[in-house]
Amino acid sequence: MSNFFRPSIAKKFYIEKVIDTSTIKISLQKALEKNSIVSINNARLIHFNNQSYYQIKKIDESILYLSTNDGSIVNQLDKKYAEYLARYFLNDYQSPINSIELITEYTTFYKPINRLLPVYKVSFNNNDNTDIYVDTRASRLGTFNNQYRKAHIWIFHTFHNWGIIPNNFLKSLLVSLFSLLALLTAVAGVWIYGLGFKNFKQQKIRNEHLKKRKSHRAYGIIFSIFCLMFAFSGFYHATKKFTPDNRHLVIDKQIINTKDLRGDLSALVNLNKAYNFSLQKINNIPYYRINSKKGKHSISKHYNTNNSKPLLEGDKLYCKELASKYSGLGTKKIQKISIVKKFKGEYGFVNKLLPVYKIDFNTSNHLSYYIEPKTGKLASKVTDSDRLEGFSFAFLHKFHFLDALGRTPRDIIAIMAALSMLLVAFKGWKLRRRKR
Repeated sequence: MSNFFRPSIAKKFYIEKVIDTSTIKISLQKALEKNSIVSINNARLIHFNNQSYYQIKKIDESILYLSTNDGSIVNQLDKKYAEYLARYFLNDYQSPINSIELITEYTTFYKPINRLLPVYKVSFNNNDNTDIYVDTRASRLGTFNNQYRKAHIWIFHTFHNWGIIPNNFLKSLLVSLFSLLALLTAVAGVWIYGLGFKNFKQQKIRNEHLKKRKSHRAYGIIFSIFCLMFAFSGFYHATKKFTPDNRHLVIDKQIINTKDLRGDLSALVNLNKAYNFSLQKINNIPYYRINSKKGKHSISKHYNTNNSKPLLEGDKLYCKELASKYSGLGTKKIQKISIVKKFKGEYGFVNKLLPVYKIDFNTSNHLSYYIEPKTGKLASKVTDSDRLEGFSFAFLHKFHFLDALGRTPRDIIAIMAALSMLLVAFKGWKLRRRKR
């Protein structure tokens, strides 16, 4: 039902413009040297309120802003940029802001499914009490909630995810046990009434009560298929929750030395009509990752930060190196590398990040890593058991086998399937009361 409570937003993506290099009065290297910064993790350019800044990700992963005019440090700019992004996505430049809060852990209203951390939660004082979650490090939207969406999330969190239990292990254990109980109950019901179907089918209907009991049993067997689907996939899914999903903690911790940023960044930006850049270390050599567009598609090119020599297939090489490092398997175990530009199959919409590179390893469990080249984040890690559970949850719990019908018809059928079980249970409860 969540899709029917999903609010709309004016803009889901931040569209960057081609960099005007006339706004860059000082090079990245000189700006860092001016502030005695000898090494960083990454850097890129942001532009808002008619000003340009170097956004520096330091080795300790904190964010620093340097003016492109003179290289001076600009304090408290990350919150201002978060507000700018939130207003951009909401297209609301009038409503006052109640608060701007840095979120470093997932919460009741900002779930792990959103994938991005850290983010800023920008709370608007408007008619919908809208909260916008923004990632200032990549200029993108995390999620957005209005008051109705927040109410729905709380209900789902409390009654479906059992969020009232703070201990994750205990919560996963109880959900697994109750899902298993529901599964066994459904199996037992089908077994008992299925085997006895001929008996109660041939019973003579003596009164209205027996007639209702007979129809209840018949409907129970018919709709038990949905109970089996939901209970089995729910149990399977819950057992996977015993292993925490810490993919948001896996990110490239590269160290780029300021002395190695001698290449003419402005010339490379002009050459490619770039809208941004970042830094990537490949085979221990730092490169500028220059981002530009070819038609409607974003492309990236890599240039050595010391001598501006180009590197072909930089993103592919970068993700290959990270996957081998994150997995600890090295490059010899890599079997195949491919780019993923759409959510499909085992890499569904739940993973949120695109584009990514899929790196397949030659292992017994067919391990695959999905790496986002833009940030070096681990987008997903998949084995055969994950594929099986994902297939179970997608098809048996979320009815994705009906995707050909469209999302709305699929969701309506899933709702009706859940309601059918509720109605059969309610009818059984009423018959039980009358019997007493």
